[in-house]
Amino acid sequence: MVAYCRIFVLSVLACLSGCVPVPYIALSNRANDTLLVVSDEQAKKIPPEQTVTFRLPTRTRKLRITHNSRAWCYDLPKSHIPLDYWRFQWFRSTAYLEIDALGNVVVLDPRHGQQLNPQPDGYPLTPGKLAGNPR
Repeated sequence: MVAYCRIFVLSVLACLSGCVPVPYIALSNRANDTLLVVSDEQAKKIPPEQTVTFRLPTRTRKLRITHNSRAWCYDLPKSHIPLDYWRFQWFRSTAYLEIDALGNVVVLDPRHGQQLNPQPDGYPLTPGKLAGNPR
């Protein structure tokens, strides 16, 4: 019986160790207007001074944000936000970002919610600028 329990526990651990956390973005709106965020097939509205969490766009790796009559486009590959700036909870990892009225996107400290200074390489993002490109 003990041998079966050990095999079961080892099997569960092997399955869990192969699982990758699902990446999410928590985007805070500091643009003083409601934003519409489109990511893969998701579309979410973010009221001013609110935060919305959505899955990282893994299919297109693109993020489109509509603000008034303007549209801002970004490329958000997960690999360009260092692991230190992700919050890991079970099978979910979340990066915290903030967008301002000019479309600049900065990375926030996942523990305190404050802007990182200095920002990781490639940040802050500006509309049309690809993550990971030199500033």
